[in-house]
Amino acid sequence: LRKWLPAGKVYSVGTSLEELEQKEKNIDWKKCSPEEILSNLDGIDVETGIKNCGGSQDIYFDLLQTFAASNLANVLNDYYEKEDLENYSVTAHAIKGASKNIGAHDVADKAYSLERAGKRGDINYIWDNHEDMVEEYVAIIKMLKQIFFGNI
Repeated sequence: LRKWLPAGKVYSVGTSLEELEQKEKNIDWKKCSPEEILSNLDGIDVETGIKNCGGSQDIYFDLLQTFAASNLANVLNDYYEKEDLENYSVTAHAIKGASKNIGAHDVADKAYSLERAGKRGDINYIWDNHEDMVEEYVAIIKMLKQIFFGNI
């Protein structure tokens, strides 16, 4: 199995959950092959993302870097705080599209639901679901920044 599993996913028997979580956080991304990086993208359907890039892994890596650099969480939070539903919907739509392109289906689906809620004026739905989507979105951005830029 070691032959086919990425190095970052092989652990000795008896490794605790806490140790696994700590090791996951401390992956030396610079030493990982592109395949190892792709196999460690939590919350992202890599196959869909590569398909969206015409099958090109290189273009997909460029897209992931662009996604990481274009964080819209603060913009969305600002519209959320102002209860500016029109601009909130537009920003949620942008997050949905970008997330869908890289294969982050859960974030895309949640952003779409928030976009729709904003368009129909359902502030209660937004209040109940905004933080969950933003948390997932920011977690993916942080992971990608760590991988491609070495920072959070």
